[in-house]
Amino acid sequence: MFNAFLSALSAIIILLLLSTFNLSLTNIYLGIVAALFGTIYPAYGALATSIPLSVFLCLSAILGYRLYQNNGRKFFFIISTFCISYASIVDYSNAFVLIPIVCIFLWKIKDDPILILYSIPSLIPITLLMIYNYLVFENFWVLSYSFYEPVPYVRWNGFSDSMSVSNIPAGLHGLLVSLSRGMLVLSPITLLGPLGLYYVKTKRHGPDIFVFFIMSALGVLFLSSYIMWHGGHCIGYRHILISAIILGLLSSFFYEHASKFLKISSIVVLIFSCTVGILSFFIQLDPALMSITWLGEPNSIHSNFYAELLYPFLSGSY
Repeated sequence: MFNAFLSALSAIIILLLLSTFNLSLTNIYLGIVAALFGTIYPAYGALATSIPLSVFLCLSAILGYRLYQNNGRKFFFIISTFCISYASIVDYSNAFVLIPIVCIFLWKIKDDPILILYSIPSLIPITLLMIYNYLVFENFWVLSYSFYEPVPYVRWNGFSDSMSVSNIPAGLHGLLVSLSRGMLVLSPITLLGPLGLYYVKTKRHGPDIFVFFIMSALGVLFLSSYIMWHGGHCIGYRHILISAIILGLLSSFFYEHASKFLKISSIVVLIFSCTVGILSFFIQLDPALMSITWLGEPNSIHSNFYAELLYPFLSGSY
């Protein structure tokens, strides 16, 4: 129930965010559908609280940033920085996606030092985490990954050695176009995000939309350097789900400015992506299917079982 509540709030946040760009209501709704149903969010929105919470916090940080950019009210600066901090401790990978907003805020603090005072509330989540770490582990700075003990067939040499530039080629290919994890294969609606950026590149709102696209791209790039970019036994591109959601909501700009023919054609892509997203929800919740996956390939962290279910014509390919 809590996950459903967070998902509903995320839909509202996307509605509020896209409304600041003066888009038509129809195209805003299409963006919401693309972001929350055209991706594999349905699977993870029902699976673990940390994922819908991460999505809600990242979207809230983006909305706060956008509203602060629009009217300069410090309240929205506080909301955005607080959500950035909170999202980063919920899942460290969220920080990668939010780096562009952090950099812009740091630049604004340079010009307006008083903003440092308005950043203080963002220390609350970090402080609470440090207190928890000390009470449980007697160490303020300990990372949860310090205690991670994977199964024998998972390559893991510690958190500090888990990210490398040498992993990026395989990670990018795997996260974008591989048959079992590829975002563009499972959710082709995300392709409309960059196209939406193209249509508004000369518009007044272009800079902020470009920031959103860079956030998505950085998330994909950073996570592709992770040795476990595939996410282990899971459905699709788990690690870059937030990047996919951002690209999904950016599709609203494509629908707003593209020709009628392109809009109608892209609706077919949206329906296909939503079908995969909804299927991912039922697959994740089916204990029988999950047990077949584990029992069928107990020693494989690159299971292609889900891709075979969703795309029978791709069966047997990785």
